[in-house]
Amino acid sequence: MGCDIHGPWIEVRIGERWEHVAAFTIAADYQLFAKLASVRVNEHRPAMFAPRGLPYDLSWRTESLVNAIPEGHNASWLTEGEIDAVLRSYDTTPQTHFPPLAFVAMAACMQAIMARGLLCRAVFGFDN
Repeated sequence: MGCDIHGPWIEVRIGERWEHVAAFTIAADYQLFAKLASVRVNEHRPAMFAPRGLPYDLSWRTESLVNAIPEGHNASWLTEGEIDAVLRSYDTTPQTHFPPLAFVAMAACMQAIMARGLLCRAVFGFDN
């Protein structure tokens, strides 16, 4: 049985609330899933972050998207710094596994948001 990621959905802190600002589509990549939320972990795919569940202060848009995940599990969220740590954890020597390009683009989007002095986070979940 396969596993897919839903989201990541990017939220930005505006004043006292979080706003949904972007969505990314990332193809199934079990090495990435293990790093993000301990999904499909084994001796070749170590975990970096345990799933945290959903933040209590989700934007209404992100909440509706998360609630639509069929057979959802391991919902979590990570900050821009944590996403950057996942990106840097990949061994980039020749003949190794590279992060999905959509994940690299998402990390760049989050870095650009942070460079403007705004807080952001990536919210995601998985299905079977």
